[in-house]
Amino acid sequence: MTQYIKDTEYAVKKLFDLIEHENKELNNAINIKNELSIYGKDLFENNKEHLNAEILIELYGINSTNELKQKEIERITFQISINEFSIRVLGSTILQIAKQGISIIHQQLRNCPGGRLLGTQELNNIIWQARNQCMHFEDGNFNRSVVECFNKLERDFGNTFCVQNYNSKCMSIEVLDILNWKSFQDYERDMLLLQ
Repeated sequence: MTQYIKDTEYAVKKLFDLIEHENKELNNAINIKNELSIYGKDLFENNKEHLNAEILIELYGINSTNELKQKEIERITFQISINEFSIRVLGSTILQIAKQGISIIHQQLRNCPGGRLLGTQELNNIIWQARNQCMHFEDGNFNRSVVECFNKLERDFGNTFCVQNYNSKCMSIEVLDILNWKSFQDYERDMLLLQ
């Protein structure tokens, strides 16, 4: 496992860096949306002289500052959904790399040491089943092991892991949170337990 971790270190570090970058972009977009929702009217009213009807219609195809505000909120909302999606894909890629390490070194989950306990489950099982959930959530057709894992995660860590959530979205970020994987060092520490 040590060599596998070393061989994948660059990629995993970059994935954590990208998650951090996307999280900053996401938080920035959320703050802008909140400001527009709360203060948008004042922002546009204070700039009325610069936003006359001719400019609004010519540049944006809209007739009022309220429409401009609404268009900007829609744009920011779309950006937020793209950032959230990107973060989940990056997180699932980290889980894929971790699961692939288990597969390469041990061939099967049952041959792999359990690692540390998270709630009532061992680390290796959470990695394996969470990766499977991320790869197949759009189908909503999980094997028994994934369902059992996520039912235990719900009992151990709360509603975040309920069936409605894991049937409708990739749960990679929530899983990385309970694993406490915020950096390559966190990932490496746990992967070494699976040698």
